[in-house]
Amino acid sequence: MSEAASRPSGVRHLIVLLLTLMSVLLYLDRFCVSFAGDYIKEDLGLSQTQMSLLLGPFFFLFYALAQVPSGWLSDRFGARIMLSIYVVAWSLFTAQMGLVAGFAMLLVARLMCGITQAGAYPTAGGVISRWVPLSKRATASAWVGLGGRIGGAMAPILTAFLMVVFVPVESEVGIAERDMMDAGRFCARIAPISDKVKQTIESDGNTEELRSKARKSLTTPSFLADRMAASFGAAKRSSDWIAIEAAAEEHWLWQVKKSLNPQPDSTPAPKTPPATEAELVDGLNHLLDNNIRGPIYDPAEIPKINLPREAVKYAERLKSGDSLSHSELRRFNRLLIEAAFPGEIRKLYGRGWRPVMIVYGLSGVLVALGIWLMFRERPELHSRVNDAERALIETGRLATAADPASKAGRLPIKPFFTSFSLWCNCANQIGTNIGWVFLVTWLSRYFIEMHNVPILERGMLVMLPNLIGMCGGFLGGRWVDWLLPRIGLKWSRSLPPIITRFIAAGGYGMCLFFAAQPAGSALNSPYAFTAAFCLIYFSVDLGQSAFWAYAQDAGGKYVGSVLGWGNMWGNLGAAFGPLLYNYLLGETPGLDEWNSLFWLGLIAFVFAGIATFGLDASKPVFADETN
Repeated sequence: MSEAASRPSGVRHLIVLLLTLMSVLLYLDRFCVSFAGDYIKEDLGLSQTQMSLLLGPFFFLFYALAQVPSGWLSDRFGARIMLSIYVVAWSLFTAQMGLVAGFAMLLVARLMCGITQAGAYPTAGGVISRWVPLSKRATASAWVGLGGRIGGAMAPILTAFLMVVFVPVESEVGIAERDMMDAGRFCARIAPISDKVKQTIESDGNTEELRSKARKSLTTPSFLADRMAASFGAAKRSSDWIAIEAAAEEHWLWQVKKSLNPQPDSTPAPKTPPATEAELVDGLNHLLDNNIRGPIYDPAEIPKINLPREAVKYAERLKSGDSLSHSELRRFNRLLIEAAFPGEIRKLYGRGWRPVMIVYGLSGVLVALGIWLMFRERPELHSRVNDAERALIETGRLATAADPASKAGRLPIKPFFTSFSLWCNCANQIGTNIGWVFLVTWLSRYFIEMHNVPILERGMLVMLPNLIGMCGGFLGGRWVDWLLPRIGLKWSRSLPPIITRFIAAGGYGMCLFFAAQPAGSALNSPYAFTAAFCLIYFSVDLGQSAFWAYAQDAGGKYVGSVLGWGNMWGNLGAAFGPLLYNYLLGETPGLDEWNSLFWLGLIAFVFAGIATFGLDASKPVFADETN
């Protein structure tokens, strides 16, 4: 036998690579909607309540409930066909989101993405159990999990890049009437407050508390207010300006009356006359062509404005003495107007979210094609797998493991409810996700409200724990596999999550300690808290591959179903966690409320760690189903 023939082929590595790529796509498609949310909201004219439904717990609820059925379908009919179907299905629904005309279609497409994505990880777990030797399963599982983290980290960066690409400099930047999202508020941000509004606020019938509340409700003037007023003929008292003042006064009176009314008032904002809206659009388009006097801004104001990167580059070019082309100047002015009126003028980049969704959808079809072409249900069916690789994959296979050639039949329901080990796995997943989901949902809010971290620095601090978590995931798989021959099957699968959950609890304990230090000290700083959050994220991912290995070891013919069962409970915890956070924090949280949230995270991880003592991969979940 030649040396090449005796060396194991590497098809198993390609299988794991495709699973990792699938995992990247899974999280990319899942979280791109969150980043594009503001643009979707503007484009479709959605309310904040509708956006909450779109991005809230409904996705995770449907995703959780579909875990076991989709895992069983893969166990029953095969991973090759089912994973291909799952990837194609969620990719088509992702692309469908780029074609919707309203909220109902968008919500249905989003929920269908959740349902069809549910089978991804359970199926991947089953594939690894058949294609990877026992001694390397945790490492392979860690790579797939790492793909998800990479996809989640890529989502905001790649989505932003593609949205800009799909709105090139040469594209038309003129403002259409549909781009005027709130004409009344726009008028209120460029016109001075009228005497009638002031008299309404200072009326004798109002208490000082109500007056203060009413004053705070008034719309903040835009930094372009003076330039806009001059453009619309404020000094000359033009008919356009008089109409703008009337619309502004009507908007202010509506705002003030809502704030003075002690009862909740759902009265809609007054409609601005169509003729006034048309004049506003004409005036704004005139400003876009303001290429004689240059861009419509004061260079000294640039550091104070939240401008997109492209606009900052234009400003830097002008500052250095460079000139802009006519199309670049119009685009710069459009971006400045959007920055000056973020809630009133639709964003230019909003035109790019639809093609981005379609591109992501088409990418998924290519991944599914790769899965269909390269996957086989088991190594002996793959023409490129040699005898040496087949023997390597079979090395160390458990005596209780199911025959790889057998397929699952009707799902036995009873073991799901009677297996103590499986319930311990579920309890760990619930506790882990309740403690972990804070880091991917409300961490940015914490940095804003408690430390007032600027936006760019805040973005880095929020991203850092995710990057550190990737390192934990990569190392965790190797750690679990290293422990297997040293401490046996049971403890190699249970000890890593036990240790890491208690470490994560310690991370929240560090947060409580830091919060008790003097304000402004090095320990009570966003950087100290970020270190604690990195420790939590690292610990969670360090022990996560053990749960995949547990399902592959104890699941028999139903690896996908067992992995899906645990994922279901974990995602229910992820859906329930933010509701607990909201209950603890309230509308205006202070130090005590945030500390309550940290206590919740600490308790959740301690609960998860204790529960994992009952995890035993040496005991098959379906004892009667094994061969």
